[in-house]
Amino acid sequence: MTSSRARRYSPLAAASGPIGSDRLALEFRQGKRVGGKIAALLASLTRLGHLATSDGGRTFSLRRVA
Repeated sequence: MTSSRARRYSPLAAASGPIGSDRLALEFRQGKRVGGKIAALLASLTRLGHLATSDGGRTFSLRRVA
């Protein structure tokens, strides 16, 4: 994983389990103001196969492959 990619995904990678978009938004400077954009981005990354969700899109985790 490249360093810029690692920085983008670091809040997800550091999470001990699946994380919701509202909780993830609090990791960023603009917080709740960008919550909707973060939710849309997480849904897009899930469709592309970069993230996984097991509860219909309420929480997300970084896909880890062997």
